[in-house]
Amino acid sequence: MSSRTYLTILSDSAARYPTRPVSKIPVPPTNDTTARQWKDITYAQFAKDIDFYARFWTHRLTIGGMPSGAIIGLWVGGFEYADILHIYGLTKAGYIPQLFPGRLPNSAVIFELMEMAGAKALIHTANFGPVAESPVPTYVVQTLSSNDVKDVPHLPPPTRQPGLDDIVIIYHTSGSTGRLPKLVRCSYRWLENMVAKSATITEPNDPNRQDVTVWMGSMAHSPQNFMLMGAIQHGSCTVQPTKVPYDTDELLDMIKSCNLNRINIYSPPLTTFLRISKQDQEVLRALTQLDDVLYSGLALPQEEEGLGTQKWCPSDQHLWEHGMWGFTGVGRCFRR
Repeated sequence: MSSRTYLTILSDSAARYPTRPVSKIPVPPTNDTTARQWKDITYAQFAKDIDFYARFWTHRLTIGGMPSGAIIGLWVGGFEYADILHIYGLTKAGYIPQLFPGRLPNSAVIFELMEMAGAKALIHTANFGPVAESPVPTYVVQTLSSNDVKDVPHLPPPTRQPGLDDIVIIYHTSGSTGRLPKLVRCSYRWLENMVAKSATITEPNDPNRQDVTVWMGSMAHSPQNFMLMGAIQHGSCTVQPTKVPYDTDELLDMIKSCNLNRINIYSPPLTTFLRISKQDQEVLRALTQLDDVLYSGLALPQEEEGLGTQKWCPSDQHLWEHGMWGFTGVGRCFRR
């Protein structure tokens, strides 16, 4: 039985909005300028890039003896465009990515979690490790282009249609309540539910204008995956900041240069922005001109809630801030 996934919704949006930017990624500074700049990745290019990565990993992992449907550990920072391509590309290649964020303390933790999941290989960023004692084959992530797959066959048709209760991706909890993070095995049924929820959370205020939002965290965690799925369904654009969390200078740059009109953010950096806005009118104006501010992770301090009602905030300025709660196993639960 077919279901809606991040791949199917991308295919739909790439057909509907091929020339729209799906992402804006930072351009490294040059000797001529130190100003932040971003370049567009269109929906059509995004879909094509995922196909490149899927073909590459199908070829490499098949040579390594990894059968279709195997669980493959993926240990990446999760803050770059290429990280999305590895995640989505592995899924399109027929594998099950088990995602590890860069903040995990050491490779021994990774190996233990992979053993618990039954993972058959580990793909990792070059500076993560050491992985020399890995019990499974390891591969270093690469940034690919069409030249890397020019001699690689196109993807074969899937041998079977996954069922709703089959596993599609594996996340982990934060590990705050035990010795190790807990595995969160996510089924196609779960993912279909997340697709529906994310569409509601990210619905644009103006359907005639493309929304532009920003990364809130690592793609190795479910919240950023959730928000990206919502943005993709509406043909919206997601800006990749140069660092997460980003500072107020970069926030202002993204609003001016990228037409950022809504932000998804964890509450600690939002709290910092709100406190700065009490003293900085430019930051205050920028925040109150956003269509939506969606925060998660923790509740805001009481003194920072309801910006539009604060005595230091002009009566004609209001911040549309909303809290979103949930946890990895069930995704985002509700929005206040």
